[in-house]
Amino acid sequence: MKRIKIHNKIISYFEKILEKSLVLTKIYITFFKKMTLKEFSITPIPDNAKVLIIGCGSLPHTMIILGLEKKWKITGIDIDPKAVKEAKSMIKKYKLKGEIEIIQNNGLTVDLAGYDLIVVSYDVQPKDKMLERIIKDMDDKTLILYRTTWESFEKIYGKEKIAKNVNILKTFYRSDFIKSILMIRRTKE
Repeated sequence: MKRIKIHNKIISYFEKILEKSLVLTKIYITFFKKMTLKEFSITPIPDNAKVLIIGCGSLPHTMIILGLEKKWKITGIDIDPKAVKEAKSMIKKYKLKGEIEIIQNNGLTVDLAGYDLIVVSYDVQPKDKMLERIIKDMDDKTLILYRTTWESFEKIYGKEKIAKNVNILKTFYRSDFIKSILMIRRTKE
């Protein structure tokens, strides 16, 4: 757990540097664009889908990419008020205010009703409790895109527990050593 926190602080620091320059931000977003679009292509959601991203961070590159390329209504939340302020500023710079909403909230308490897809960002903590809460309170047909590390890095970052009451539909391995697991709550038979 301590290693994950160190990783998260490094990423957060890196993004805070990038967000100060629109040129650097555009390069960063361009780097992630193709991979992110391919990652989200595994999610069978409609063009008018509602998407919640838990842990949008101060440089919400996933939200910006999706906001520029998809017709989805995207809500991003983050617990850090400074990250929310910076993320809102970034969304404004990209002229995505109508497509994207960013609010300060906690993934453990946010209202999950009405979303077609809930994304659990890699650096969200406590991830195991977050996933349990989402599975318990989400709508029946909502999909979850859960970002975690590749298996080969579990010795470094630790293995995350995936809830037992989900069906894993697909897994996408990103080139930044993050894997995205598409899952749905297992129905009671």
